[in-house]
Amino acid sequence: MHNRNDSVEYNLYLNEIGQHSLLTEEEEKMYLRKYKENGDMEARRILIECNLRLVVSVVNSYPRVGNCEKMDMIQVGNVGLIRGIEAFEISKNCKLATYVTWWIRHEISRFITFNKNDIRCSVTIQNKMDKLKKYFSNDNGKAKRKLNIEQIAEELGYSVETVLQIMDTLMLKESVSLDAPSSDEDSRPVMNSVKNAKAPNPVELITSEEQLYQIEELLFTVLNEKEESVIRYRFGFDTEKDLTLEEVARIFGITRERIQQIEKKAIGKLKNRMDKLNISSISEYIESF
Repeated sequence: MHNRNDSVEYNLYLNEIGQHSLLTEEEEKMYLRKYKENGDMEARRILIECNLRLVVSVVNSYPRVGNCEKMDMIQVGNVGLIRGIEAFEISKNCKLATYVTWWIRHEISRFITFNKNDIRCSVTIQNKMDKLKKYFSNDNGKAKRKLNIEQIAEELGYSVETVLQIMDTLMLKESVSLDAPSSDEDSRPVMNSVKNAKAPNPVELITSEEQLYQIEELLFTVLNEKEESVIRYRFGFDTEKDLTLEEVARIFGITRERIQQIEKKAIGKLKNRMDKLNISSISEYIESF
């Protein structure tokens, strides 16, 4: 059930962004040139405001996860929109909306993955961050930096994965001994015990932002929204690990078998598209551009 306050805020937000007219193709090109070539910040503002409805549309294509409110997802999507506009090159032979949609989805997917564990909403995230910062800032903070992640998680009452996620955000990882032995019998470093902490994923094998965009374009043009989301989760496009069928099923609220069916169909569509292009691998697909 959606939070009533979230629904009220959402409707007010829709009314607010509805005041900004959609740009024509010529207007979009004009404002892009003004911003990219002359640094016109008013043009940048217009580009952002006139694409806010695109963010809402993308957010509405995602399933509800945990207690994560829609407005939280919209704000995260807005960050993706801004990042996409900043990264867009006017020399690209594609529409701005097509390009920034990947950035919007990228930010939202990362946010959903973050929230599917025991971190549930922006307020809770901030509370956990504050608690961890306070943990390291007291009189024994220096000594606590010698602890391994398992020990820190136990003292705070969080899971190891949660502590790692928060430390990623706070940029504290380099200050803590991640290689300190864990508490299990074989005294392996704690990072060895975190599931898929360093598991390679397709994104890690892509060497440039342009290549990443090309892969995203393939997913975007060939698959429907649900198929794309399943593939992104299963193959770690927005996360540090590939999610299991069970994990993806929980995100969508459907069965493991149904996720497997969607994945199989999506892979078939991708292979069919590459067969038509006479391409046998993702790397060849990249080189074909």
